[in-house]
Amino acid sequence: SGTWAELKGRQRVYNVNLRKVVASDFAALRYPSTPAFKQWISENPLDALRFDAPMKTAKLETVTGKRVQWMTEPKSKITFPRLPRANASMNNVLILEHYRIASEQLQCEGDYYTYSSKVSLYSSRILSLSGTNEHYCMSAYPDTMPVNYTFDLLSARELILEDLYRFTPFKINLDSNSEEFRKYVIAQANVLQGLILTKYGSMVAGVGIGCQRFYDGVNNLYDPSWFLTTKGLVVQSSLPHVANVCEDSYELPYSSLVKYLAPSSPLR
Repeated sequence: SGTWAELKGRQRVYNVNLRKVVASDFAALRYPSTPAFKQWISENPLDALRFDAPMKTAKLETVTGKRVQWMTEPKSKITFPRLPRANASMNNVLILEHYRIASEQLQCEGDYYTYSSKVSLYSSRILSLSGTNEHYCMSAYPDTMPVNYTFDLLSARELILEDLYRFTPFKINLDSNSEEFRKYVIAQANVLQGLILTKYGSMVAGVGIGCQRFYDGVNNLYDPSWFLTTKGLVVQSSLPHVANVCEDSYELPYSSLVKYLAPSSPLR
């Protein structure tokens, strides 16, 4: 027990009495009763208890003839989509990710955290979202990064690039500490660079002169962000933290990627 004082505004002082969280505290919050949500609550109880206000309806839009309902979490002001025509499993994944982003915003110790997102592709099988996160949470510098999601609507699973395309004959090894993984990402970066050069003629066609020095070799494609559009795969370069303002995007048409389709790719 004790007191808590506001540092801004009216600088009011409140009496505080703490107690241990119990299971019944979460009952009134009306979270989905899925295993994923139960696990998130058990791992992040304090974060979960912050969300004691219901989501608010934001805009309703239509994308390729399908409805997308955007919802806003009132404390963080983070907005994220729901799919009225999708299955419950898919919407539960979207709800959980919405709370995860909102929780990250509320934990930011600075006073600047924004997340924006839009639907870049909504087909009968795939939802792809392209977004940007800008924040300053008491680190050395502000940060800006792409935050993209691509989901398989049938399995309600977030896809990785290798689920869609196999750009190299190397066996996929997702152990980032392995030598095989290093060879794989280098080989994939070389293929992506070749595709980009074929379409654009240069890796630096869309960046300023001051940024071009960061595009030496293919290291900017070792860990690319990506999303899908109605026209193709958008690959976003990955640069050192101090140069992230120089990152560029390259849209590769689906027709140029046919031979790289993974055996079970949902794009087939």
